[in-house]
Amino acid sequence: MVKASPFVIKNISMVLKKRDFVEAKQLLEKFSARYSEDTQLLKICKQYTEYLETQELGKIEEVKRCLNRLKNSRKSGTLEATGLWFNNRRPNTMQVIQVT
Repeated sequence: MVKASPFVIKNISMVLKKRDFVEAKQLLEKFSARYSEDTQLLKICKQYTEYLETQELGKIEEVKRCLNRLKNSRKSGTLEATGLWFNNRRPNTMQVIQVT
């Protein structure tokens, strides 16, 4: 399962901080289609859609908090090498490939 990276989530957060809600909706639609198996990101996209329908300030603040928590958890997962996208990659190591 491919999950959105912390950089993708940070990009979404930056657009929300600019208060450009049209661009944010387009960005969320793009990333929800790209990362269709990422349930956490899809939940945030659903919350944002609910905010657009109701325009409640509490919901947008909850979306921002969820994005921040998700970004931090994904960042710590990659730093600890537990949430790497490619299991055989580790920073500062060299892989040896034996050709026979």
